[in-house]
Amino acid sequence: MIDTPPLSAVTDAQILSSYVGGAVIVVRAYETKKESLVKTKKILEQVNANILGVVFWEKFIAKN
Repeated sequence: MIDTPPLSAVTDAQILSSYVGGAVIVVRAYETKKESLVKTKKILEQVNANILGVVFWEKFIAKN
């Protein structure tokens, strides 16, 4: 597993995706805009990345 910065920040993920067996898109729930996700998918498709799926995550902080 190789963790890269977001595609919108740098091209690391775009370059590396052509050398690995697959890519997983990690999306921050309630914050990632649909347009950003669509753009990311299109960029990965342009380099023939094997998109394995999407992970939605959100950090919850308990309030006492």
